[in-house]
Amino acid sequence: MQHLSPVGHHRVLIVGYGDLAKKIANALVLDQRLDAIAVTSRSEEQITRDSNLLRFTGINHGFRGEVSGHVVDLQQPASAVEVLDRFQPTMVINCASVQSWRRLTELPAALYRELDEAQFGPWLPMHLAPVHTLSQALRAHAGAPVLVNCAFPDAVGPVLAPLGLAPTIGAGNVANVVPALTWSAARVLGLPIDELEVRLVAQHYYSHRLPRAGDAGEAEAALEIRRRGKVLDTRSDLEAIQHGVSTFCRRTGGVDGQSLTASSVLSVVRALIGDRPTLVHAPAPGGLPGGYPVLVSRAGFELSLPTGMDQSEAVRINEVGQYADGIAAIDPVTGAAAIRPDKLEILQRHFKVNPDPIEPSTAWQRAHEMHESFSELLSARSAA
Repeated sequence: MQHLSPVGHHRVLIVGYGDLAKKIANALVLDQRLDAIAVTSRSEEQITRDSNLLRFTGINHGFRGEVSGHVVDLQQPASAVEVLDRFQPTMVINCASVQSWRRLTELPAALYRELDEAQFGPWLPMHLAPVHTLSQALRAHAGAPVLVNCAFPDAVGPVLAPLGLAPTIGAGNVANVVPALTWSAARVLGLPIDELEVRLVAQHYYSHRLPRAGDAGEAEAALEIRRRGKVLDTRSDLEAIQHGVSTFCRRTGGVDGQSLTASSVLSVVRALIGDRPTLVHAPAPGGLPGGYPVLVSRAGFELSLPTGMDQSEAVRINEVGQYADGIAAIDPVTGAAAIRPDKLEILQRHFKVNPDPIEPSTAWQRAHEMHESFSELLSARSAA
């Protein structure tokens, strides 16, 4: 079990105030257990307006805690340390990325589908750079808040783990498919949904593919379904349950689909401020690769794996998924991530991508280079 230091008050700082963060914040002002919520942006004018909107929304909901906005530019680590020292959070939720995955959807449909086959691994610098800086700022900060990472946590966690900078736990991804798997299982098995409990071990690749294709593709996943605590034998039904996620469980995606991701994040946040251990699904607990079922409370967390599975097997399953997601390997000493050449080649057909392993120390440079090259492609296609 990874132990945390329970606190008697709850001060939440949300870094990177985009669409996902706003959905999270607007749910948090409904929680009277929180003493303070702070949000950040690089623009003082924007964060003033955004924090006031959140403050007034909270007033309408009867939220009694403090709401504040702060300027943080993660390319200037001192600004993050200053805000951490001033606000003194007990929890930090990172939603910052250099470039959102949604930018790909701005491309023509055929090109988007082609680039999507490269999977998420090659885009790692976009998500690694801000989290690396934030983790370094937290190390320099006098306090010891929990860090919940929402930016490609499945890979960012294990990349930063060798440096002692892994976020406490991730959120999203594996948790995003658990509700659909639960509902699909209830329908396929003909059982009441409120009697079922799912335990899923799976990397981001699986959670991205399953709603689209209804199968695990190149990855592996471990799915256990319990009814009133008893493990069910679902081997003959597994294909139908997974297929159901892409058929009768199909859902709206894109920006609107972020509400589901926000609910996955909130499940982890609420568990982390709760007294009793709660079963949630989360990526990269303690810096492990991929996603796991986890028992979480404010005292700490531990894996709650399918019956008979140990941590080494769960990690192996997630490393298979990691490879399917485009990451060939993560160096256990330096954290450098090697990207599969075949996945890089898909992107390199259309814009310049550095093929060297992605290291935390050069993540910002790599992210800016990739962002600039992709933006040129986007502009050219928009003008065509």
